Amino acid sequence: MFGQQSFSAMGSAEMSLLAMPPHQSNESFLKAYEVVLILDDRDTFGPRSRRKVVDNIRSQFNIPVEIKHLPVGDALWIARHKELDTDYVLDFIVERKNVEDLLGSIKDNRYKDQKLRLKKCGLRKLIYLVEGDVNTVDGSEGVKTACFTTEVLEGFDVQRTTGYADTEKKYGHLTGSIIDYYSRNFSAGADTS
Repeated sequence: MFGQQSFSAMGSAEMSLLAMPPHQSNESFLKAYEVVLILDDRDTFGPRSRRKVVDNIRSQFNIPVEIKHLPVGDALWIARHKELDTDYVLDFIVERKNVEDLLGSIKDNRYKDQKLRLKKCGLRKLIYLVEGDVNTVDGSEGVKTACFTTEVLEGFDVQRTTGYADTEKKYGHLTGSIIDYYSRNFSAGADTS
């Protein structure tokens, strides 16, 4: 069903459109940059504190995580240059919704507004993360239809998780896939220094 493949399984034509941070020819991505997961300071993880979520992701996946105020989305990734201490926003952004919140946002039209803001943010890889079991809420058919429409008609990558702990793992795995993508494709681009 929807959201079961990761973005790494997508076709190379779509992925080749992603912007690369500035670099010199034959420069290694991992030597030049560190990928940092940025979580929005307004995003909540139920009873878990943001600090606990950050600590869990850091310890499980050995990746840097920071909490900042994001104008749109709940998570994104930056490439931080190791020598220049300059940050570059990578072409990936996540809007995370638990099924109850998604149902509420469909009813009060926040859902359409949030997707429109994501589409206009300038980042190319839009990930809509649905957390929880859609079959447990009244109105589950509406949630399923919204997920299908978001993915098939609007071009988002809809991903599913079972809950908070699974979302932490998803963020870790997405970060690993992003690092792999940029590591493989970084030196293939033109010298942008």
